[in-house]
Formats: sequence, structure tokens, C-alpha cells
Amino acid sequence: RDRSPSRGLGDVYKRQVRPQNNTEPTEEKNMTQPTRTPSQRATLLLGRHWSGFPIDPRVIAARTGVLVRQSYTLPGDVAGVIARASAASPLTILVNGNDPRREQRFTVAHELGHYMKLKEQGRLSRRLGFVEDREDLSILNATEDAEVDANQFAAELLMPVSALMVWYHSGTYFETVQHFLDVPARVLRERYTSLGLQIE
Repeated sequence: RDRSPSRGLGDVYKRQVRPQNNTEPTEEKNMTQPTRTPSQRATLLLGRHWSGFPIDPRVIAARTGVLVRQSYTLPGDVAGVIARASAASPLTILVNGNDPRREQRFTVAHELGHYMKLKEQGRLSRRLGFVEDREDLSILNATEDAEVDANQFAAELLMPVSALMVWYHSGTYFETVQHFLDVPARVLRERYTSLGLQIE
């Protein structure tokens, strides 16, 4: 099997499994309506804002009206925050600027997961705030429902399962996929484990 980067991972994905340009959820819905799964919300967002790999969650945040800023004053055990001062204030994602760049990318995607869930539920008009401790940003180990949901969203946004399956079954090296997706190794390992994929 060809395990080299010359396979053109982006071209393979674009031809076979690129998300379709689906309609993004409306901003306000009846809060009693059932919501989509985190993966479905991520796929809808990718379909609307697709620009190729690696997915840039900051660009997607900007296109959805969410500000992203780095902060070098967040406590060391806090990876990020999404908050607004009031219902009239803009939503802002703060990421810990002391974290590695790839970790910041996952944090932004995670916070977008909170945003999209609240948007679908019609709860954006309320005061909003989430503070992410580092253990919240684990696909396998997060325990609170809201954090599990946001991690599943972030995983599908940055590491779409359809693309991973194409690359995995073509024998592409783990390190090559990590480089191409621009995600932390520990996050991709957890994604592989959650999908039942072996890392050679």
C-alpha cells in the first residue's frame, strides 16, 4: 500500500467524501425541538464553509460572527473560554496563547461546538459562558454532556470520519494524516481510538 504523502490526501477527500453545501441551522429554533448530533452539526458547517484541509476553525468562527482572540493571562489549567458580557455583546472565544498552536486549533473548534449547539437550540439570546479546563478537551475522557458534545463536534470538524476512513484504508501513515489535518497527536490518537482504528 502506498503510504506516502504524494497520494494527494486533499484530492482524494474532495473527490470521494467532501461535505455537500447543506443549509446551516437557523439561528433561533423552538428549544423543545430535538437537535442534530454533534457530527451532523459539524458536517453542516463544513458544507457551508468548506475551503480544504487543514480546516481552519478561526476562519469558520469569523464567518459565523464569533470573534477569536488569544489571551496570555488565562490560568494555566484553562485552555479557552467562550463568553459574552451580555445578550447584546458579541460572542468571543479566548484561547490560551501559551498553548501549542495545534492545541489552540482544537480549543477553537471545541468552543464552536458549544456555539453551534446553543444556536440550534435557540439559546444565543441568553447570556453565555463556558470555561474549558484541560480535561474537558478530551474526546475519550470528558464526562459532562456539554463537553462530550463539543468534543465530538470538534473531532468531526477538524478530522472528518469520512476522510479518515479513506486515508486509513489506503494505508496512509498516522504522522502524515496528523500533519495534513494540523491537529495535536494526542487528539488524533483519541479520534482513532473512538473510531476503532489501529495506529501502526
